[in-house]
Amino acid sequence: MFFFLFVFVFFACSLHSRVDPFLESCGTFNTHLRLAIKRIDAQNATTSTKIHKLL
Repeated sequence: MFFFLFVFVFFACSLHSRVDPFLESCGTFNTHLRLAIKRIDAQNATTSTKIHKLL
């Protein structure tokens, strides 16, 4: 449950970074998070389905 909250926070952060170009560091964290999600996708299809529904 905490992991999905963590994903949601960074996803929301990425939306703000598109609105405000000064939040580039936030977008960088989101990029690393997406790479981590891809690794999780390869390990657990059920988890990836839940993550993609959230995103």
